Amino acid sequence: MWDLNDINAPESEALQSEREIHEDIARLENARAEFKRVQDHPFAGDPGDGDRLSDEIDDLEQRLPDHVVFVVQPEAIIEAAERDEQPVRFKRLRNNAWGITGPSALLREGADVAVTKRDGTTTTATVSRVLWSGDGKAICSIRRA
Repeated sequence: MWDLNDINAPESEALQSEREIHEDIARLENARAEFKRVQDHPFAGDPGDGDRLSDEIDDLEQRLPDHVVFVVQPEAIIEAAERDEQPVRFKRLRNNAWGITGPSALLREGADVAVTKRDGTTTTATVSRVLWSGDGKAICSIRRA
């Protein structure tokens, strides 16, 4: 019951849940930054810091709902693309327009990507919309850059 003498209205369950999600996201970002610092300077902290932070990151990732979208840092996208052997290529879509296919880690809406043609040359295209993604691959519609 809401106390009428209290000027602060109680939070609804939805607002409280959303606030907790935002707090968990902030804790996750801080844990990832600390983990990166420990990896870059392994002798700066306690020997168990890396394992503790890794466990904390895993727990936070499992606690967050599946619909929470994380912003991927550009360096991570470049590193993932360099690890992938799969190049981004042009693909004829069902509507007969040209699209692209490639690693889903690289193909995000609005991303400018280098597309390899059959002859080995590359051109730049902008991802308009991700039409399908799964198993590490994605198919996207494009806007020519």
